[in-house]
Amino acid sequence: MSLLKMYQENEEYLTKTEKLCFENLLKNIDIKTDITIQKIADETSVSTTTIFRMIKNLGYESFRDFRYDLLYLKREKFPNRYDDKKDALSTISESLAETEKLLRESNIDPIVDKIINAKRVMVCGSGMNNYIGGILEVKLNLCNIDTKYREDSWLMYLESSNLTKDDVVIILSKTGETKSLIDIVKNIKLNGVSVIYIGEVGYSTIGDLADYKLSVAKVEEEGIDMDSRLQEHFAVNLLTKKITDKIQAGKQESV
Repeated sequence: MSLLKMYQENEEYLTKTEKLCFENLLKNIDIKTDITIQKIADETSVSTTTIFRMIKNLGYESFRDFRYDLLYLKREKFPNRYDDKKDALSTISESLAETEKLLRESNIDPIVDKIINAKRVMVCGSGMNNYIGGILEVKLNLCNIDTKYREDSWLMYLESSNLTKDDVVIILSKTGETKSLIDIVKNIKLNGVSVIYIGEVGYSTIGDLADYKLSVAKVEEEGIDMDSRLQEHFAVNLLTKKITDKIQAGKQESV
């Protein structure tokens, strides 16, 4: 969900001061990629507590999520099209570098342990994430982790209803706003199933519901320039590599 959309939906929860700070932030401040809460507070002449409350009242879990949506809105970190100053390879490389940074900041070890120790794993996705879901299913099964992937959203919903607190569901979603996947997550949370979300950085409904989250860089889709989900693929490859390494290390210790 975009920063402006978050503002529209949560404006009523902001105080007059917070609204003025938000408007000033969008209109007058030159946003840089190293923006911090302190810098925003200094520019808007309020306390860091006010900025922190504004971010929370906008519906964000953390300043990091807010910052990336802000940068994306300003188009300084996430260009929405190729231009003469930056070729296609440079644009892709920057996005991958941003995903690498996000993954390095993530605590992946608890996610790895959760998947390895799960009784069953279900992978859910849709659209362009289908082929990544299939690859993840194969890789986890090769690690002797009972894993299923279903492309049909109705089958996903039916099968996920039988999962328990001993099981794990991995959600692959670019925006985290796909209705069929949201319905699945809400359904399985009633049974205590652990949810791992892999998708773009920033606030999302699924990200908010998930127990664990692996964030990747945002990539704009425009016209025929369809996002191949390379960022999600990057995250999945890292995750399965860490799972393989953990399993191998465990086998060596038992010898």
